[in-house]
Amino acid sequence: MRNKRPSPKEHEQACEIWNLKYPIGTPVTVEMDSGEIRATTTRSVAWMLGAEPSRGDPGHSAVVLMDGISGCYLLSRVRARGNAKVEAA
Repeated sequence: MRNKRPSPKEHEQACEIWNLKYPIGTPVTVEMDSGEIRATTTRSVAWMLGAEPSRGDPGHSAVVLMDGISGCYLLSRVRARGNAKVEAA
């Protein structure tokens, strides 16, 4: 059982896997801050929030943008419709 936050490397791997499997425009569901599950589509690739490559900072969270939703959401709260979870390759 895991009791710690995923490392930046694990978040980077989640972005890579997501981007290989799911292009922009993929139908998804997202768990909103309110707990509501909303159906939408992606409007960006997944990326590392807070990344500053020029300073060697890899960022801290895997995120993605979706149609009709302001701001980005953690990739861990997004599911491609018909898929329970993005698994590591």
